[in-house]
Amino acid sequence: MGTVTEASSPPRPFILPQDGSLEARIITLPNPRTTNPIRYYCCPVNGIYEFTKIAVPSTMPRSWLLAPSRTSTITKSDGSQKNVDSGPSASEHAELKTTSLSRGYITKSADLFVATPIDPLFLVLPAMSSALTSAKSGPVRKHFLSADDLFERIICSADDFSFILEHASTRTSIERRMRAVCDTVKAGGDTMYRLSMDKLLGALLEKAERIVAKGLPTSLEEHFVRNALEVPMTCINHKDSSISISDRDVEEAPSMPDTSLETSSVSTNSQQTDISFTNTSTSATSISTNSSDILDPPMKTTPVSAPDGVPYLLRLRTALSYLLSSYLPPHISATLQNCLSTSDSPIDFKPLDRHLSHLGTLRAQALASRSLSNFSRKRSFNEEEEGAETRAEKKWKKDEEERKKRLGESRGVRNLKKVDTSGMRKMSDFFGKGSVKMK
Repeated sequence: MGTVTEASSPPRPFILPQDGSLEARIITLPNPRTTNPIRYYCCPVNGIYEFTKIAVPSTMPRSWLLAPSRTSTITKSDGSQKNVDSGPSASEHAELKTTSLSRGYITKSADLFVATPIDPLFLVLPAMSSALTSAKSGPVRKHFLSADDLFERIICSADDFSFILEHASTRTSIERRMRAVCDTVKAGGDTMYRLSMDKLLGALLEKAERIVAKGLPTSLEEHFVRNALEVPMTCINHKDSSISISDRDVEEAPSMPDTSLETSSVSTNSQQTDISFTNTSTSATSISTNSSDILDPPMKTTPVSAPDGVPYLLRLRTALSYLLSSYLPPHISATLQNCLSTSDSPIDFKPLDRHLSHLGTLRAQALASRSLSNFSRKRSFNEEEEGAETRAEKKWKKDEEERKKRLGESRGVRNLKKVDTSGMRKMSDFFGKGSVKMK
């Protein structure tokens, strides 16, 4: 039986776009948000892709079984084809030995990396925004720069960016996206670029509108739209009704949207809604999914109860906040957020802010009425939900510790635990004071 060894750099499964060029490469570029080096897939035909890491929760351990392909297709004399087990060739076998896949490989985690398209504009925005000079006395001035000067700045911090410029198709697509967000002038036959915040904000709004038109992902829709627009329920006075709060919750459960997911990070106040997205600094964006979410089709949900236009504005703000917090440098995101809060903003979020402020007032009143009408409740509803999650996590950790402890015990120890020791004297009884007197 062969020995099981762990590879220092284990293989990882990737899903790449079809019909890719033979010149396609995986390159390393700084993350436009965090400047940390991460991997991108650059194809002269299909464009530039980022890698999205799809991972299962830690409570559901999974693994991949990877093995080389050992089948080949042969054509018979009558024209029919047949798959035969040919095994790898000598060169392939030598290559498989170097990658620990000659006899198969089992990964510890079932992480999957999917190549998803990314706008090349996000890769050059940090260099374009750094083309700002501040005089000793006066506001910040913006200078026009040529495309070659901007690309030089990127290559100084990322050598792999030169691979993108080697192909005319990828360079042309980057320059085309730069013209969409920059003021341009002609100088000596060359095009000079200067970043325009108004054009950049318009381009991001177009992206956000397309995201909303196609529909937000289920998790974002549930966390940042439905939970934020959910109208709070007021308590029933026990003196006027014999129905308890728990009974009423059960009766009204079918008409309420599903709130079993974890509490979202949407905080509402009288002025605006702060939507927080966690930005990862690893080599890919990490997405944790449940097996039930993948296998079961999405359930039809009831429409959101809100004034006309408010759900659309909240979805638009959610999509825009995701773009600002994931793909733009922090100083550009802050500048664009200030542009959205001014009177010259291309879109008016005031109806949304007023409705969220009204819901915040209702939630405060409902919480106050609940605490006044039922003094026996020591914790609020949100505290109970947090406590339930904490208790579930502690129970899972305790079960894991017990499982690991059982795995470390031998079969004989487990059998001894099953023996009925009632009526038997303990071993310590033979070494106590009484045993000395008997001698």
